[in-house]
Amino acid sequence: MSSGRGAAWRVFVISLACLTLLVLGQLVFQRQYFGSSYTDQKRADFDATVTSFAGGIDNRVLSSEDLMTRIQALDDDQQIFVAIAIGSNPKGGPSKPLMPGSGDSVQSQLAIDAAAVFLKQSPQAGPQTHEQDGFLVQARSITVNQEQSVLAAVTSIQPVSDAVAALDRTIPFVLVIVVLVCAALSLLVSRVVARPLVREIAAERQLNERQRAFIANASHELKTPISIISGFSEDLTDHPMSEEQRQEHAAIIYDEAQRMSQLVKSMLDSARAEQLVDPVWTDVSLPQFIVPMVAGFRALMDPKSISIDVDTDDLVVRTDESMLYVVVANFLSNASFHTPAGGTIWVTARRDGVVTIAVENEGDPIPDELLPRLWDSFFRAEAHRGREDGRYGLGLSIAQAYAHRIGATLGVENTWRGVKFTVSLVA
Repeated sequence: MSSGRGAAWRVFVISLACLTLLVLGQLVFQRQYFGSSYTDQKRADFDATVTSFAGGIDNRVLSSEDLMTRIQALDDDQQIFVAIAIGSNPKGGPSKPLMPGSGDSVQSQLAIDAAAVFLKQSPQAGPQTHEQDGFLVQARSITVNQEQSVLAAVTSIQPVSDAVAALDRTIPFVLVIVVLVCAALSLLVSRVVARPLVREIAAERQLNERQRAFIANASHELKTPISIISGFSEDLTDHPMSEEQRQEHAAIIYDEAQRMSQLVKSMLDSARAEQLVDPVWTDVSLPQFIVPMVAGFRALMDPKSISIDVDTDDLVVRTDESMLYVVVANFLSNASFHTPAGGTIWVTARRDGVVTIAVENEGDPIPDELLPRLWDSFFRAEAHRGREDGRYGLGLSIAQAYAHRIGATLGVENTWRGVKFTVSLVA
């Protein structure tokens, strides 16, 4: 569990760092390129608008009123200040230009200066645009009323500078908000995405560990009968012996081969129980399920004169009948093996919130410290008590796997009569 929390914490930290860096990078990008990119776009739009305006009056005869109307409309609609100097004065500078307003604004002065510079430098040159004191300024040569004239246009880019300055002031506050939002999103990611993934990885790791332990135990269990078969087969082949000895060796080899066959069958059953096969859900009547099963086991218990007492309520559960059969059959098999001759096995089915099927047998109790380990593959309580019973300890682990598939819970406890195994199902 601690490793799962550690993984979820790492996912939270990594996602928080990534989201914060992403948003912070976006803010820095906007800060660095917002002003220049906006100014470039503003310059392109400004050049296009002034070119269009100049094309509408170039090489045309227009009255002063008409020119002023056009100039004023451009100022009102596009916020572009235009001054037109028609002809030139005797000193070589521009004549008094036509412009909106009184002519004492910052735009008018910039326009007059730009026209003067343009005339002095190269009056026949193409349009010249530059940035000055928060304004875009352009001067170009046109012909109005058949006179060589200069058109000067001015538009403000001060709002861009103001916006960049405002962005600089708000970045610290935005960054705090970004970190908080990213933290919330990262927490959501770690809870909704990472935790189920961590649980899935942990389950997969646990399954792999069980498989490795299973293979190691299976190898250990197979080593003994293989060694016995190999040794006795070598004796039969390499050493002379009487017919009686040969029969004894052959019987031992046969018994060990049978043990190997039973072990392989149990291993296959265990592997099949671990497969992710979806249960087939049906309504199962417990009296009709338990009574025929017990009848089949009675014949196996006749040599020991074991009696079976069945007491089941009239209950119906929704489950996979074949998987439930494996669970209860393992309980009955264990009970019949450990019940002494002439003893009794009790099989009951009761509802107490959940439906519980119990198989209890007379016999020796199991040490309490061994009870939790009964569900482990290849664990044998008899071996830990110094007695070999010839069994492999796979039955209860198989029952546990099938119970998990149908959402059932298994239990075991010592009672005053012996040992009781239970399987509990949701009704």
